[in-house]
Amino acid sequence: MCANSRFAPVFRHGVLVPGMLSLVAVMGACKPKTVLLTVTPSTTRVYGTTPRGDSLLGRGQATVTLKKEGTRITLNADGYRPVSRVLTTADAQSGELRLALTAWRFQINVDPFDAESRVDGVVQPSRSFVLEVERDKARTLEITKPGFRRIVKRYENLDGTQPPAIERFQLTDRAVLLTVAPAGTTIEVAGKPIGENAAEIAIPPGQCTAVRVVRPGYLPVEKQYCEGAAFAALPLTDKIELRDRMVALTAEPATADIFVGGRKVSTGQFNVAIRTGTCTEVRLEAPAFSTQRREYCNQDNAQPIPFEDLVKLGRDEAWDLSMASDQANVNFTIEVGNQRTADDAWKTISQIVTNSFDVLEVTDKETGYLRTGWNVRRFSDKVIRTRVIVKLADANPLKYTIKLASEKSDDGRATVKDDELFREWDRVLLQYKDLINEVQSRLR
Repeated sequence: MCANSRFAPVFRHGVLVPGMLSLVAVMGACKPKTVLLTVTPSTTRVYGTTPRGDSLLGRGQATVTLKKEGTRITLNADGYRPVSRVLTTADAQSGELRLALTAWRFQINVDPFDAESRVDGVVQPSRSFVLEVERDKARTLEITKPGFRRIVKRYENLDGTQPPAIERFQLTDRAVLLTVAPAGTTIEVAGKPIGENAAEIAIPPGQCTAVRVVRPGYLPVEKQYCEGAAFAALPLTDKIELRDRMVALTAEPATADIFVGGRKVSTGQFNVAIRTGTCTEVRLEAPAFSTQRREYCNQDNAQPIPFEDLVKLGRDEAWDLSMASDQANVNFTIEVGNQRTADDAWKTISQIVTNSFDVLEVTDKETGYLRTGWNVRRFSDKVIRTRVIVKLADANPLKYTIKLASEKSDDGRATVKDDELFREWDRVLLQYKDLINEVQSRLR
């Protein structure tokens, strides 16, 4: 008898027949109950347990017949932890049931055999192991071996993410653990920072990796690490210490020329290198501005070297009291007019020269040679010296060459005798600007 069967009265032609009952089974009471099972992910295999073992009922969806004592099912999908449970008639109330596999479970294989694997910092016992990640959790895998680039991977079991069925890792890229000094030094590869103070340098098989070590105020160091039979064996570790210094020099005005070691190296800006144990002298020059000098020493007990240095050039007093001249330091030939004698010409030259110069070092009328002493004009940061030299160029017709020598020293302490500190200046002080023109005019 079905569990839901009952007795019911008997009617004939609409009339109750006394004392007669019939056994009536409620419709469907003896039919086995089923439930439509839907599982995520859709690739899940649904197995039902039978006396002969587990039987595949479907993938992602299956109709499960429920036994009185319950029906055991097993859910299995690649990359997920299997779930096994017993379904009862209580699960069939609505006729449908939804289940989900949430925990990840997958295989990890690692090569080479002696590589060390850690999951959340815990060493794994073998090169092949199973990793499980609960829903809304994360786990970190790290694979290392000295001399090889480590592998780090983070697995996050979040909504919408899918686990791998199996993960295979092989350490192939070689690596050098590089440490650098001083503290705060950055390590760059391909123009991008990869670490500060220390970093693992990866070198693919048969290739090279260029490393650049940088820190403000220091000269960068570049080094290349190569892997392969054609190269020397790679070290497991290496250290680079920055010792040569560097100053980012900026001039104001930006048109100023920058000289290092007496040689022009740039205009406006320049990174000045100062090797360990040495000093570097820098000179900055710009028209109409005073020359500035800097000396940076990378030595023990020396003044600290700045990372950056802005050098402002002050206005040049000598520039404002002089003018550019094509007559400076040039031999000008002046022909004496026919109406003038040699004595008259020499007397005129002597008068004009002595009006501006008190000292005549040499004067020889017979040979036609005259040289004044240096007239010196001192400014706060430089010294200007000027003299005149006259020579007889030709006796017939009578000609003289006259040279207005104008020289400058950017050392305000220079004396008139420090010839090595002076160089020719393409300008003349305003007080001498008309001297040659006057000689030309009066000798005609």
